[in-house]
Amino acid sequence: MIAVSTFRPSDQCSDEYRENQIRAVDSWGVFDGVIYLGDHDEELASANTRFITWEPFPRLRDAIVFCAAHPGWASIINADIVVGSNLRAVETMLSNRGALCASSWRWEFENGD
Repeated sequence: MIAVSTFRPSDQCSDEYRENQIRAVDSWGVFDGVIYLGDHDEELASANTRFITWEPFPRLRDAIVFCAAHPGWASIINADIVVGSNLRAVETMLSNRGALCASSWRWEFENGD
């Protein structure tokens, strides 16, 4: 499963949002790869990430089209979303049930949680 996301460049967002994006991408090791639609951002870069230069404000439609071209599972995810280590088990469960898609709710947390 890949993750596709837009993001706020580190030099253009608040310290809190920047920290949330970094915390999120640190949890994204469960994905086979992470695709960011936007210019390279060193704070979000890793061996698992790829940046695709895009217009300044990619639309959700852009991410959907990108995911539709991917042969396996793809996730459109906000750049500040932390995922659990059980994501692979969820993917397996969905596949075993013949699911074609899934969605999730955002859980809010306080910094430091």
